[in-house]
Amino acid sequence: MNHAQSLRQDDARQCVATVTASSDDRHALQTSAGSLTARRAASCLLAPAPGDRVLVAVTAGASYILAVLERH
Repeated sequence: MNHAQSLRQDDARQCVATVTASSDDRHALQTSAGSLTARRAASCLLAPAPGDRVLVAVTAGASYILAVLERH
């Protein structure tokens, strides 16, 4: 599923996801609606790791991990 499909350029949607894999600045995420790839936001204090639950902002152009909610 494309989480950004119905968003306009300046819109954002938030969701909770689980990190399934991490590589450099990209993180593979699984949400209740499907999978997506996101970068860590500059304001995210902890580096996301596989198994972590994270808060994600999804925009029309990119997705960002805003915070690590739970560490696993």
